Amino acid sequence: MKYGKLVLISIVVFYLLFWAFTLLFPGDTVVSRVTTLPLSQQAVRGKFDAGASFLQQWLVTPQPNINIKTGSTSFYPNNLLNAERQPGADTIFFAISRPGSKAINGGVALYPLSADSTLAQLFYVFNTPWYKPWDKMATMMNDKRYGQGMDSALVLLQRQLTP
Repeated sequence: MKYGKLVLISIVVFYLLFWAFTLLFPGDTVVSRVTTLPLSQQAVRGKFDAGASFLQQWLVTPQPNINIKTGSTSFYPNNLLNAERQPGADTIFFAISRPGSKAINGGVALYPLSADSTLAQLFYVFNTPWYKPWDKMATMMNDKRYGQGMDSALVLLQRQLTP
């Protein structure tokens, strides 16, 4: 009986210490990749103005039941990258959702490098509530989970926009 209580108290104390430790992790995680496009910022923005169909072509692999919505304002509470405040920056925000799963929020920030060159930054933003320690620990693996797909998406974007 004494050992049972000791084990139970130890489990509760360990969980509370673990939960307190995860409060040090940020609630918002950003995974980002960057590439240079050989077009002006206006030409690239013109392609993106076509809407979600252009994003569907290079951002996600063709799958049924994927919903992409775009906008000029962010789908997450805070603009972590402050792209609107930077001079010359233009950001297209998106949210990708599938039935039965949580939506992935992100965007593509376009920065002019020269008259015929644009820097494109693809980023995903993950928000985790402070009271979910396991989810916060899982966000540490998002770069490994989404990074390769982001790299291949940017390669497809370069291929589509290269004249």
